[in-house]
Formats: sequence, structure tokens, C-alpha cells
Amino acid sequence: MAMSMSSYSPPSPPLPPPAAASDVAGTDILLSLLPEILDDILTRLPLKEVVRTCCLSCGWARRWESASGLDLAFGSSRADEPGVFPGVGRAIYARAELSNLYLRYCKLPRPPPPQPGQGSLFAGFPRLTRLALNRVKLPFAGAGALLERVIAGAPDLADLLLVDVITGVVAGGEKKVEEEEPEAWAIRAPKLHSLTLWTPAVDNGCRVAGELPLLNAANISVDAFLGTEDFLDTLWLVSRVKVLKFSVRDREFI
Repeated sequence: MAMSMSSYSPPSPPLPPPAAASDVAGTDILLSLLPEILDDILTRLPLKEVVRTCCLSCGWARRWESASGLDLAFGSSRADEPGVFPGVGRAIYARAELSNLYLRYCKLPRPPPPQPGQGSLFAGFPRLTRLALNRVKLPFAGAGALLERVIAGAPDLADLLLVDVITGVVAGGEKKVEEEEPEAWAIRAPKLHSLTLWTPAVDNGCRVAGELPLLNAANISVDAFLGTEDFLDTLWLVSRVKVLKFSVRDREFI
């Protein structure tokens, strides 16, 4: 009698469903981008969009804080009231490797004190080659000295723009310069190639100090101390540039 034998194999477990193409692209591609490409993307975005990148993936959660350059605007025009973003300010102070920083229409808080075991106070941005502050307020005592240290502490700074920068203690929304002299602070940047200096209607204490031997272009409007010795000193220090734009109220001299 012939007998037949057959083996039994259990069915294979079902394969997991394939990942959605958008998930794969949204995760793998973003994480595989070079840091330089990520930096370039972030520097082209307005603040609101920069913050939204935190939701793209785990790799983007705090990616904007490590970008080598930041261009952040907290308003859309000179008529806007500067915004206050303490968290962003603290993050900026933590980015010592920044090489390009452009802030517009905002208030910056005082640098946070060092936490136990986290090193010394804010030491500036030693890699900066471009610094632009446009209608920025630093409403605390010592703000001018802080900016002076930031500028002097960036030995390769080549491009500096300071437009309507207000420093010092502000009471009731306006600085009380009638009662006391503004805190004096100076621009010292021997490798500077381009300087834009527009002082606000109220003197913020900023002056150009020392020679600027590499300066090629200057755009100056210093109505706040027009007719003073400081005005003459500033004009003399920038008078050797190839391109000089000098503005007084509604008149311009080129």
C-alpha cells in the first residue's frame, strides 16, 4: 500500500504596508541635506516660516538655532511697533558661530546670565562678517556697551548696518535723553568695508572711533549730533571712502 506524505507550512505573516511616499521624502531627504543647504534655506525665510520649520521633522526641531546666518524680521515696515520675542533673543545670544546676522523691527532682551556649569557670560559673535540692525531696540542699561563689544569682538566684520538702533533704559515708551546724557559706545572695526549708520532722532550714543582703513562705502545720517565735534569727527573718519552718501534731514550729499 502506497502512502503519501505532505509537509505543512504555516502562511507567511502579512507584510507591513509600505510607508507613504510623502513620509519617506519628508524625513529622509530633509535629514540628508547638507548643513550648508539647510542654512541657506533658513536664511531665505521670514521669521514665521522659520519657526514653522520646527514641525517638519525631528531633524528640523531646533535646526534654525544652529544656522550660520539669520535674517529675522518681526514687522513689515518702519511704521510697525517692534515686536518682543525673548525666546528668540536668548537663542540668538547662544549662537556664537553666527557669521551673518540681520535683525529688523524688534526688541532684544538683555543676554541671559550664565547657568551653573554653563560657562561665562555672552561673549559675542567672533565669526561675524555681516551685522545689520534695522529699527532694533535694546531697552536695558549697558546695551551700548554690549553692541560695542559685539562689533569689536568680530575681527573679520566687513559689513555693518545700524539704522535707528535705540539703546538704553526706556521709560513710558520714550527715552529720557533730556535728563541725562546717552550712554556712549563706539564702532571699532578695522576690517570694515561697508558702513551704514543712521542714528535715530534721539542720540543713541553711537560714534565712530578710530581709523577704518579698508572702508570703501559709507551711508551716513547723524542728525542727532549734527553740528557738534562728534559730527565733524565722524565725517572726517569716513571722508576717504570711494562712495559716500551723506544725508541731513531731507537733503542728501553724494
